[in-house]
Amino acid sequence: MSESIKSISSSPNARTVFGTGLRAAVIAAVANAAIWLVASAVNSMKVGLPETIVASLITVIMGGVVYLLLSRFTKKATTVFTVIGVVFALLSAVGPISAMSSAPMPGMALFNTTTMIATELMHIVAAAVAIRAYTQIK
Repeated sequence: MSESIKSISSSPNARTVFGTGLRAAVIAAVANAAIWLVASAVNSMKVGLPETIVASLITVIMGGVVYLLLSRFTKKATTVFTVIGVVFALLSAVGPISAMSSAPMPGMALFNTTTMIATELMHIVAAAVAIRAYTQIK
């Protein structure tokens, strides 16, 4: 069997990736909702619970699109995806920190310390769940 055919046939199918992604997205959304609830009990959150849930779902599912594309074009999809996921998580750490000094979007309030810490944790959770879920696909 040629190397390209072997590579394509050994990559996960879209149904497997998106099934895994949907489960991972729900896990990340529930975990991040729990972080939001705890943080909002400490101090008012400057980000709403619905936005937290939607952002968790979208980012983890988009991770699946990245993983699926990588699995089609490289034999080292798991390694490349892990590196991309870690780099993306590190870069996303800038957002909540900068949102303490300038509003993240027009009309939004500046983040307080509780919101900054909680959103940092949420980014870590979403990245960890996505990386773990997608890299376990066989």
